[in-house]
Parts: sequence; structure tokens; C-alpha cells
Amino acid sequence: MKKYIAAVLCLLLVGACFSGCTAKVAIPYYDGIAEDGSYNTSLFYRNDLTVYQAADPGCLYVSPEQDPVWGGYFYMYVTGLGFPVMRSKDLNNWEKIGSSISLKGTWCNYHFWAPEVVYQPANGKYYMYFSASSPIGDDTTEYSSSTEWQDRLYAGIAVSDTPVGPFKLWTGVNADGKVITEKTPPINFREGLGVDEDIGVIDIHPFFDDDGQLYLYFTRHRSSSYSKNAIWGMRMKDMVTPDFSTMTQLTEPGKYTPGGEDYFYEASSVIDEAPNMIKHNGRYYLTYSPFGFADRKYSVSLATSTDPLGVFEKVPAEIGNPVLGIDVYYDQMGGTGHHCFVRAGDEIFSLYHAHMNRATGAGNPRGIAVDRMSFIYNEQLGFDLLHANGPTYSLQPLPSVVSGYENIAADATVSVSNDVGDTAKYLTDGLVTFHDYDGAYEYRSSGETKITLTFDAPVLITAVMVYNSLYYEYAFSSIDCIEFEVCEAPEGYGGTVPFRGVIENVPVNDAYVRSDEWYMRAGGSALAEFAPMTVTSITITVSQKQTEKDYDGNSIETIGISDIVILGKRV
Repeated sequence: MKKYIAAVLCLLLVGACFSGCTAKVAIPYYDGIAEDGSYNTSLFYRNDLTVYQAADPGCLYVSPEQDPVWGGYFYMYVTGLGFPVMRSKDLNNWEKIGSSISLKGTWCNYHFWAPEVVYQPANGKYYMYFSASSPIGDDTTEYSSSTEWQDRLYAGIAVSDTPVGPFKLWTGVNADGKVITEKTPPINFREGLGVDEDIGVIDIHPFFDDDGQLYLYFTRHRSSSYSKNAIWGMRMKDMVTPDFSTMTQLTEPGKYTPGGEDYFYEASSVIDEAPNMIKHNGRYYLTYSPFGFADRKYSVSLATSTDPLGVFEKVPAEIGNPVLGIDVYYDQMGGTGHHCFVRAGDEIFSLYHAHMNRATGAGNPRGIAVDRMSFIYNEQLGFDLLHANGPTYSLQPLPSVVSGYENIAADATVSVSNDVGDTAKYLTDGLVTFHDYDGAYEYRSSGETKITLTFDAPVLITAVMVYNSLYYEYAFSSIDCIEFEVCEAPEGYGGTVPFRGVIENVPVNDAYVRSDEWYMRAGGSALAEFAPMTVTSITITVSQKQTEKDYDGNSIETIGISDIVILGKRV
């Protein structure tokens, strides 16, 4: 895609002043990605999967106040020997630190999977929860005597004074008086539940409720005595002592609830794994990944409850599942599962892994990606539903705490022309459409439309992103014009203010369109980036479409817009 902005900023007068009107001035701009593939990394990121051979990420942010030495970074831990740890300022560019733990000579033998770390402010310690397999034991040891390695998967707990380690296996006497050594798995379900069968577990996820109560969520792994992967949960008495009496099954593959009605979206799956929990407005949102990591459909799905241990009911696929996953025709991403939530300021992001082979998938290798999450009210369910603006392989705004610019579109009063129905409200709701279930949350116009965003007070802006329709027959090919009521000009402009700034013919990047297959690569926008200027209103005109006919050859004038993002600051 061509880069339009000049090396030295200049503003050209293109229209004379008419009676009662301000001058029109052309605003130089970038349209996003240069011919050499570069883009402004101080404003945007793209899921290039540069952190590869990595899977099952766990992530936490450490503030400078929490840790004066190591604070100010996001820390990510991934599956692998020694649980590699890396850090980042922006959730996109990661610095490798090294291994976070040594498990040689301990009960941990192999299958070092899915580490997650939480901070306990009461003692200033970092606790790592993970799964690993143990050696074959005998009837006099804590180990299972089964020859099936799935039976010998245990939950591990390690502790450190810093987010980078070295973590050491927790040892000592737990709240039940049980002595834990480096040779003793700290959570033994067979022993704790008093059952004869072996219970292997993976994907251990710790979650603090608002009252400080710790819960562990985990996947009970398929084994010689258990035919499916399913999500379970339980309370913890403290950071290391399980309350086995509260252990509860939370999901069952192919069922809306354990033992409940068939859930046809997962009809072919025997796997619900990789649990994660987030709480919003008193409701618990349990996310998990069905189908298995090697499947391109591997994704992030959702069940909800009003209690941390359920009953959890899966969201119907026609309403909101998968939350973060692909449609069958996607070729830009695949295998987008096993994720964690991380907060960056007021924003929520999902860090997840995806197949490096985007179009066909293969399970391995996998790389790390990140996308925004939000809660959007759902009229059918009567409560907020978790939504992902992803999976993306297109330019997206960096976290506002990193770039210094946030999406201020929702601050504006919006007026439109030629709208169809009550859809103007979807222009600034923060929701980018990725699936048919949220396709109705797009703006629609009958032909050319003018969209004006008016701010109550001047705002400093540096980019406008107009996200395209999910549907090829509604998608636009370019933005005709973006006009600004400018009250403070960009640096270097020597003319008078106010004036009406104009940007014309902002294209949609060809990489976001598959015209040969009649579909859009979801998450793409027409982007105009420019030197910061202070404005009071923005008017966007759209008339050019990808096609004037639908797939059957019928004429169609409808234009669809998924969302508008204005990167700016309140002044």
C-alpha cells in the first residue's frame, strides 16, 4: 500500500474562503503500511507472530509501585522446559529473559505445560501454577503407578520473589498438615478425593475473586479412565492448599452444561481445555478452548455463571461463540486458542497462541498474538457479553497506556445520512465484527453516507480508522473524504485557524480483501494517520464499494461499516 505523507509536513490551500465559510486545506497523511511493509510502531501493532515456537501463554503486568526493580513491564510465561519468560512494554515486542525455573531432580519429569503467575500482595511473592508429568511410581509413593502418562499429570506450584524467578517449587506444610517436598506433587487428586482412579490435570489457572478468595480452574485430561477433556474448578484454602470438597465439573464437551443438552457447535469435539476466568458486573465469564490445539478451529469459547463454581452455561454459537476464533473461510489466522486476559490501563487484552501456518494450520509451530476484548450488552441474553476484536492480522491501535492515544470516538455525538434502521449507534460502540453472530452490530447506509462526529470540546487527534464490513457485498473500497474542523493546526502550519482540513481517497489495504473469493479478511480498516491537530468535528464520506452486486448478481447499494476509531487525547 502506498505511503502518502511527505517527509516534511506541509499543508496546501486547496479551496478559497467563501462567505461565511472557512478555507479548505489538504492534510498529508499515511494510509498505514508503506511499500516496504513498515508502519508506525509507536501507534500500531500487527500480529506478525514474531514470538514463535511458543504456546499456552500466561501473562501479568507488574507496576513500578509493586516492584521497583522489575516493574513497568508485562511478563509472559509459555510452555516449555524451564518455562521461558519474556517481558514487554507494549504486549507486542517481547524481550526474552530466559528460563524461570529449574525442575531437575524434582517430581516433575516431562510435559511442562501452561504456566500462569499471580502476585500475592500479602507476602509480596509471585506464585506460578503449571502442569507436568511425574515418573512412574509404586503403591508406596505419591506417584501414580499407571503406565499411561496422562494419568501422571499433576498440578505444580512454585514461588519467587521476582516475576522473572528463579521460581522454586513450594515446599513446607500446607493448611491441611500435609508435608510437601520437591519430590511430592502438591495437589494429588486421587489422594485428596480418596478415590482409586488416577486424575491427570493440565492448564492450571488461578483466579482471585473480588473478596480475595483464590480459585483454581483446570482441565481434567483424557486418560485410561476418563474419555474427555473437561473444565473443573475448586476453592483454595490458601495459595497452596486445595479444598477438594468444592471440586466441581464446570463444562463437558458437546454439552451446554455438564450432563445437559447437546451443544452442536462442539459436536465433533471431545475437548474443553485451557480455562480462564474474568469477572464483570457480578457475572463470571469462563473461557476455554474446544477442538484441540492442532485443529484450525481451536479457539476461545465462553460459558457464564453468577457463581464462580457454576452452574456455567455455554453461550449459544449463534449468539456469541467462539469469542476469539475463525470462521471456516479465514486464511489470515488459525488455531487461535489457549489464552489469558491481561489489563493494560482501562483496556482488556487477550494474549493467545495461533498457528504459524495461518492458512492450513498444523498445530506446531505456534506463535503469540494479542487482541482487544470488551463487554457489549446483548439484548437476547440480557447481560453484557464478552467480545473479541480479533483474531486480527491487520494494523490495530497499541494499548493507550503505551501510545498515549486512546479511542475517543465514543465521546462524540454522531449524525449520519442515508442510514438504514437504528444502526448509527454501532459506529462508535468499540465492536469490530468478526462473525455472523455480531454482523447485525454494523452500521448500514443505503448508498453514499456522511458521518459526522462532533465533540463538545476540542480534541487532539492523530489518526482515523474506519473498519470495514464483515461482508464483501457491503464492504467499501475507499473513504471518499475525511473533513476536520481544525482549531489548532499541526506543527509547521503557518496559516490561520480555524480551517477545514481535508483528506481524500483513503484506500482499503488490498491485503484485507479476497475479491476472488468474495470475502473480507475481518478486522481491516481504511486508515489515515497524520500529524497531531486539534479539532472539534470530523466528517467521513463513503460511497465507493468493493462490488455493486451481490453473489447472485443482484444490484445492491448498501454500505456497511463495522466501527470507527479516533486516536486522540482530550485537551
